[in-house]
Amino acid sequence: MQRNEWIEFLSGILQEDIGTLNDHALLSDLVYWDSMAQLVVMAKLHEAGIGTTPKQIRNLQTLNELILFIS
Repeated sequence: MQRNEWIEFLSGILQEDIGTLNDHALLSDLVYWDSMAQLVVMAKLHEAGIGTTPKQIRNLQTLNELILFIS
């Protein structure tokens, strides 16, 4: 997936237009960034052939870190 596809995907699961957020926005400040959203991201990464662990996802702090990690 391309960066813009990931942003669209994340906007859907987080129910926010993340394209308008600051890259340094904290994931913990996003209402829908919870364990379920993290599982959905991990499943999508697995689908895209990108291996990850729950610990790697939990360690991401900012929106930019998440986008860099998945793209």
